[in-house]
Amino acid sequence: LVYAFMHGMIFTVGTSLTSHRPNTVVWTSIHHKTSLTGGSHGFPDDGYFANVSESLDALYVPDAESCREMATPILSSLPPPPGVVPAAAAAASSDNANGTKDEEATHIRQYILSNTAIKYDAPDRLDGATPQGTCPSGTMNISIDPRIPCPGFFTSSGGAVDTICIEYAISSGFQKSYHESPGEAYKATTRHAYLPDNIEGRALLVRLMHSWKLGWNLSVGTSLTTGQRSVVVWSDAVPHKSGLSGGLFGLPDPHYISACSSYLDVLGIPDTDACLALAGIRSGH
Repeated sequence: LVYAFMHGMIFTVGTSLTSHRPNTVVWTSIHHKTSLTGGSHGFPDDGYFANVSESLDALYVPDAESCREMATPILSSLPPPPGVVPAAAAAASSDNANGTKDEEATHIRQYILSNTAIKYDAPDRLDGATPQGTCPSGTMNISIDPRIPCPGFFTSSGGAVDTICIEYAISSGFQKSYHESPGEAYKATTRHAYLPDNIEGRALLVRLMHSWKLGWNLSVGTSLTTGQRSVVVWSDAVPHKSGLSGGLFGLPDPHYISACSSYLDVLGIPDTDACLALAGIRSGH
């Protein structure tokens, strides 16, 4: 809950559900107990801890141990002192001297550079034969920007890691039968996401490219932030980092790559080597 508060997720401003007064500070969807005399908002409640944990999980709030590790987020985003290479930075490095890793990195980079604009055409209906998401038609554009250092990630020599920039360019269209409001129009838009340009970031990108081809990365529905209907929204199935200044949806986040990989595992998205093999590119193993 401390982590959620630090990221602005505990309160908002709106209309009170109890007094119906507008323009007041109100609770968000994260459950709290405000009394000790029972009732829906008080203790005792045997199911409270499980319920609030589910709410925090849905908002991608890390578990308690991970929150403790991130107790000094500002320090984790600073570059290491000259000559000092933290173990985490070395593990995240794209400058790995191991020959197998170098070979693997070469094949991954080859695949990425040959697929910088991937089109997706949404089917009229989902037949169920192959698990598929509800993304609208569009193009996944990929670029690597050396002018933008990716916060929280460093090379083995302590230098900044470049940033992989993903742009989802979505065409205007009409919602399909599997969307929230079939037949209703939605407008063209773009969505941006970021990854570190290191071996782990590129490996995750390969899997995101595959999940895009299966329609998992975006959807059409009601925005959780604005409440607007019939708009392009991020998919609940595949978390993305859409900023570079921290916070719930931004980098740095030392747990994001492993967390996103877990979501892709649940969807049955193949691992990086398998994705490369499906594309006809030999992996580094």
